[in-house]
Amino acid sequence: MIQLEHISQTYLTPEGKRFDALKDVSIHIRPGEIFGIIGRSGAGKSTLVRCINLLNRPTSGRVVVDGADLTAMSEEELRRTRRGIGMIFQPLACSLAHCQGIASLGSPGVRQGRDPREGRAASEARGAR
Repeated sequence: MIQLEHISQTYLTPEGKRFDALKDVSIHIRPGEIFGIIGRSGAGKSTLVRCINLLNRPTSGRVVVDGADLTAMSEEELRRTRRGIGMIFQPLACSLAHCQGIASLGSPGVRQGRDPREGRAASEARGAR
């Protein structure tokens, strides 16, 4: 289980102003659940995901993974715990902002208006494009 409890991440700008990248975010993900985090560029998606294994240590709040409070761990404990946490980072080239569109992300059958469950010959026989 992953619990983010009242996570906030604040940075100081070069001008010395406060910038809240995350403000009081709470998420509870139970075992077996799958979550996607989407939003506009600069919305804090990467910051939020990096807080899950404390690659970014939140300014405030708690991160609990499988009952272990990562925010309360020493650096050594955190290193050991991270060995059991898998992260998959999305390369910039795969972001939706750089793709042709959501439809192009599907299978070739979806891109071309065919039912992906049927073969090419059956689609062409019924006149699918």
